[in-house]
Amino acid sequence: MNFKNLTQAAVKQFCGAKAYKRGEQYFSDGLVLNLTFDEEERRIYAIIAGNNDDAQLEIGEASDGFDVTNESGDEAFVAAVLIEYLSKHGTLVKSISPKVSAESKRATSLKAQLEQLSSTELVEIILEAAKKSKDFNRELILRFRGNDASSLALVQKQIQAVFPKSDRAFERFSIPKAAKELRTILAATATTSTTTQATIAWAIAETTLVFLNDYGVNSEQLEKAAFQAFDVLKKTLISNTFTAQRRNVITGLMQQYMRGNCGIVDTIYETAEDLCMGKDETMLLIAELQKSTKNYHASFYRSQIVQLYGKMGDESAQLQAL
Repeated sequence: MNFKNLTQAAVKQFCGAKAYKRGEQYFSDGLVLNLTFDEEERRIYAIIAGNNDDAQLEIGEASDGFDVTNESGDEAFVAAVLIEYLSKHGTLVKSISPKVSAESKRATSLKAQLEQLSSTELVEIILEAAKKSKDFNRELILRFRGNDASSLALVQKQIQAVFPKSDRAFERFSIPKAAKELRTILAATATTSTTTQATIAWAIAETTLVFLNDYGVNSEQLEKAAFQAFDVLKKTLISNTFTAQRRNVITGLMQQYMRGNCGIVDTIYETAEDLCMGKDETMLLIAELQKSTKNYHASFYRSQIVQLYGKMGDESAQLQAL
């Protein structure tokens, strides 16, 4: 089902009449919180407010309906989220009238209460929340101590923890969850220094590429996470200030490119080439390509070497490489 063609009738058919009816009530009561739509992933993310615990939902497009990750298992929650999506995109029949949302009520009340607290009390609340939420703790670390080596090492460990450490763990591995976690980590660096952005982007890119090559996985969601990291690298490292870091990234990209066991090898190579500033760095690409000129890709790698020498204007080396 394509979200562009989504209708209330389609939601009712997918969830069932009873679940749809309860979903309407949840929507009307304003229980659908923080709904966001990822245009690239074509996935909806939302929370349903509960009496005790909130439930997180992810809904993606699928040929036979929807690809749903629903902690509660309640189809009415799925219906409520899809109705909320229709409401936000102006295609909801007006017979369903939402009340003032629980989210709005909570926000107004909470803001007023927080404004009454002292700075000491606020600090205590923030630190307590950081203990309970890995994402919030990471945002605090990157915002206030983003350039600290130990802080960066901690975030890099969190990136590594996204991926399975064994074949047994791979069986339980959730690609949508991993891709979302990587996006969250990368987004948390937006207000940090250029150095921090580049360091975390490379940690995400390298760890993702190692996983894709190790398992031969073709995953659009993880590939897009890598592409987003590539974009950050290209924005942050094109400066003489970052020569050493850039050279390290170029070499690392080429090493993953040469493994050749994933579906984005062309983009890996193009990114490495885009990062090169000057002949010395282009030679890094050539050095990696020359290591494998005796395997079954030898002629292709040789043609790339020839092209690189041509771009450098080194006709003598170009002729020798032919």
